[in-house]
Amino acid sequence: MTFFLPLIKSIVSFLNSEGGDIFVGIAPDKKVVGIENDFKYLGKNKNFDGWSQWLSNFISKHLNESVFRSITLNQTQYDLKAVARITMTRHFKHTFVKYIDDKGQQREEFYIRGLNGKRLLSAEETYEYIFNHWQQLG
Repeated sequence: MTFFLPLIKSIVSFLNSEGGDIFVGIAPDKKVVGIENDFKYLGKNKNFDGWSQWLSNFISKHLNESVFRSITLNQTQYDLKAVARITMTRHFKHTFVKYIDDKGQQREEFYIRGLNGKRLLSAEETYEYIFNHWQQLG
């Protein structure tokens, strides 16, 4: 399930912005494909519960545990297919994605929502965004 890292980056972009929803199992052309094909990659729980556990473990691996306070996960049905709805609220602090890239290098990246997609910010942009965005919560 190689799509999980881009999914995590999208989740972080919502957490670092104003929140939002991601529907997993709906293609960019809005065709409902469901998440059932992912079940074959899971351990013994080849169902939505197993899928949500896999996602939770992946989030724990790449983000900090406090993000779970800002994320909810629900299963919905469209055209008799399982679709995961991930809802994020604005997180109380900035969140970086941490992972090891294809070259074995440790990476930490900061994403926000920009128009209709995620945006990776440079170090300078990240500093400025964090200062301005979370100072407002202060």
